[in-house]
Amino acid sequence: MKKIHFQAIAVSTLLVMSSVSYAEEMSPVSVFGSQDETQQAGSAHFISDEEMKTKGYTDAERVLNRIPGVYSQTEDGYGLRTNLGMRGTSALRTTKINILEDGVPQGPAIYSNGSMYFFPDVGRMEGVEVLKGAAAIGNGPRTTAGTINFLSRSIPTTASEGHYSATLGADGFSRNHTYYGGNIGSIGYVFEYHDYRADGYKNIKGTGGNADSGFDKQTDLVKLRWAPAASPWNQTFEIMSSNTSETSNETYIGLSGADFAADPYQRYAPSSIDQMNNDYHRYIFTHTMQPSAALKITQKIL
Repeated sequence: MKKIHFQAIAVSTLLVMSSVSYAEEMSPVSVFGSQDETQQAGSAHFISDEEMKTKGYTDAERVLNRIPGVYSQTEDGYGLRTNLGMRGTSALRTTKINILEDGVPQGPAIYSNGSMYFFPDVGRMEGVEVLKGAAAIGNGPRTTAGTINFLSRSIPTTASEGHYSATLGADGFSRNHTYYGGNIGSIGYVFEYHDYRADGYKNIKGTGGNADSGFDKQTDLVKLRWAPAASPWNQTFEIMSSNTSETSNETYIGLSGADFAADPYQRYAPSSIDQMNNDYHRYIFTHTMQPSAALKITQKIL
């Protein structure tokens, strides 16, 4: 699918990071920041916001294809039903990999059924962490293969920051992504909206090839953070709201061997009424406090 990509940065800021010396035995271990800052037992990889914007992908399979040991089996061509495998495990519906967003498991029934029929909206993410081996042990129930942690848009820590990008492509593909965030006194905020859709590339027999075999998916995200200046232990309070709706005109009806050989991109007429509708709502309250330089406590209420 050919795409034309337009991108505009409204305001960009450089995050100033300061380093603090700790006693070696008390040094905190963090995978956040960049690949250069990764300190983990096992294997850990990081995909930055800059790389996500440069590639402009909305499909997790394409985003992760440069990570060694991660492989995929493309199903619908758009990454709506992602099939990811890692370290020799089955890729079927990403069943054997622990999928997180901001450290929170994303599967609807991760302990009883790991199949990912709904996948996080990857096109709006700020970064991706991929943990394998011992690095993944503390991140959820399915850590034999590893963990993929998607990082949602964070609140800017200094000046205001904004972004808008639009992508157009074949088969009615379009994508719009925008966010804006900043700080007003002790209040930090970020608003984000991501919309992408396509008419589909498959022809449904008996409809003249005009029936919609595509999808549309939208996500909105709002984060508000309060960091009171006089608070003991450097406390912060954050509320996040994220809502995703997806309608995909997909089907489980396959093709006979002869029909597949004649045209693998066709579908039978009865499949024109097949449709999957997903609605995902995520609300999280996060409280953090840092009594000392070597200790940080984070509490999340879902």
